[in-house]
Amino acid sequence: MSIFIEFETEARNGRLRFLDWLDFEEEFQKDFFPLGAEAAAVNALEMTEYFQGNRTVEAYLDQFQDLVCDAEYSDLKTIVVKFRRGLNRRISMALAGMPIGGLCCAPQVPIGTGWNRLDSDRKILITV
Repeated sequence: MSIFIEFETEARNGRLRFLDWLDFEEEFQKDFFPLGAEAAAVNALEMTEYFQGNRTVEAYLDQFQDLVCDAEYSDLKTIVVKFRRGLNRRISMALAGMPIGGLCCAPQVPIGTGWNRLDSDRKILITV
């Protein structure tokens, strides 16, 4: 049955599927548009596909920063836990053995990068 005939039948019987335009739009968005970037990034960070694997730390960090920005995460503890969780186990274990402040020479990310969405008032140390 064509969409037009289905609509005409519903209209004649007084039982339209959608109550109004907003109802139609909501259903259309749900059925025909994939998850938004934020939802896709949140889902990716809940899985293991973003893990470093055999990639360089730089490549891992680039992807991780993109996911964090897209997911609009702002809680630094959550970000650190997820970053460490996905980091190569050997590197993560080496970091765990370092004394606090042992990475004092870590590069600082200048204002204007994706990390500054987390804290726009000061620079943030990347402890990788």
